[in-house]
Amino acid sequence: MDELHDRLRMTAGKISYRQIGSMTGTHPETVRRYMQGQAPSVAFVIRFAEAFEVGLEWLLTGRGLMRPGEGAGAALQSVGLDTLLKAVGDRLTEIEHKNLADRERKPESTVEPKQATETVSATEAPIHRSARPLEDIRRCLAERRRSTEAPTGDHYDAA
Repeated sequence: MDELHDRLRMTAGKISYRQIGSMTGTHPETVRRYMQGQAPSVAFVIRFAEAFEVGLEWLLTGRGLMRPGEGAGAALQSVGLDTLLKAVGDRLTEIEHKNLADRERKPESTVEPKQATETVSATEAPIHRSARPLEDIRRCLAERRRSTEAPTGDHYDAA
């Protein structure tokens, strides 16, 4: 059996040939043959992908997303801000370590880069990009933690 049939079976799971036939407008016996290795029709593959909400490219080739709605946007929506900031911080730490290692390999005569300045428009002031984005993210995480920490009990003076 080839990978297409493996993906068809994996996607269908324990759904009966009759149910798949109903979902795709295909006779159950034809579905059985397709699921057991016969080359499916193009129309069946398209209707199957639509019925099970899987990516057609993934179904045919194994490339791309199995479920197109599960891309980066959907993943970002399901992740909390703290998790996202931590992931960005971790990635920036990796980059910072790599940059430090690269600097150690370069000769001493290299000049330190200046802080980047960018002007958005002629009427706006220049925007200064932080030379230390990792510290900015750590500061943001610490501020977020402080702002979300709830008191452990009712604190009041009983005077």
